[in-house]
Amino acid sequence: MAARAAAAAVVAAAGRSSRMGAFKPLLPLGNATILQRVLDTLKSGGAEDLAVITGKNAGLIEAALRGSAVQIIHNQDYETTDMFYSAMLGMPLLAKQAGAVFFTPVDVPLFSADTVERLLAELRRRGAGIAIPCFNENPGHPVLFSSAAVAELAGYTGGGGLRGAIAAYRGPKALLPVDDPGVVFDTDTPAEYRLIQLMAELNMPGPVKEHCLLVSRLAHAMAAALAAQGLALHLRDIETAALLHDMRRTESGHAEAGARVLRELGLEGPAAIVASHMKLEERDLDAVNERVIVYLADKMARGARPVTLEARFAKKLASLPTEAGKAAVRDNYQRALAAKRRIEGVLGQDLYALLKIPGP
Repeated sequence: MAARAAAAAVVAAAGRSSRMGAFKPLLPLGNATILQRVLDTLKSGGAEDLAVITGKNAGLIEAALRGSAVQIIHNQDYETTDMFYSAMLGMPLLAKQAGAVFFTPVDVPLFSADTVERLLAELRRRGAGIAIPCFNENPGHPVLFSSAAVAELAGYTGGGGLRGAIAAYRGPKALLPVDDPGVVFDTDTPAEYRLIQLMAELNMPGPVKEHCLLVSRLAHAMAAALAAQGLALHLRDIETAALLHDMRRTESGHAEAGARVLRELGLEGPAAIVASHMKLEERDLDAVNERVIVYLADKMARGARPVTLEARFAKKLASLPTEAGKAAVRDNYQRALAAKRRIEGVLGQDLYALLKIPGP
């Protein structure tokens, strides 16, 4: 008898791609299709047995995977059933072959093999039934289920689909924080697909990537607190801009260069934020908005380390030889302080305390 696999994976590709206007699973992404990238990443991260749930255009997926070891399971009721139904067509079957089963929809293609490996290790370490990756406190995919958890979920008859089933699960669950935005970025629309393509192609230097991840964490913390106070914000625009604000860091005028890339992709919201992350205009200080949040998060990040505005600008001033240069930095410093006061006025809380940055 064959040895039981440590992990298997089910990928749901039974959606109708109605908002995309094209068949998502087989759209190109880098050197592969979206579906193939997801399968390759799961395999690289430790999923030994793979299955794809098909629906619309099942024949196209079957042709694309012909000759591979991927198991294909067709959801003939794909037009009238949800993702949880598709998941349950495959997960109980693979749970008989493996100790744990990953599940992800095909339209979340950028998660890393490292995240897959860490989820598997976390499930074992914690003895949990379900392990969920989280980026900036937002749960994402793939989700990992023990075979015992799959058996319990298979009997779920409540509402809310997969999310409802996970919430109703009675066993232990592990939320795993990851520095992997790929777990939360999906591709439902043409604009999101263009963004996913850009993110897949980017090759930012390590220190720049680490800085952008920190800026995204700081911006998320501010935006979440402000949203809790009732402020209406475009959270995904903030996250996208924070992660990509320095994507053209090696170029002259990198803020505008990055914004131009985003505008060309039709991403006007993130583009406007990226364009102003180096220096805010006076009019931007009239109210708290997405541009203010990302600008301030950037100023509170020196490389991959959070710092106070006082420390950040003191070091910058000390490095400048000319009075003209120092005057420009002092002006930017005052705008940053004004932005900080504006946000603190909405929150009624010291921003350094919220962000856990030791004060000056």
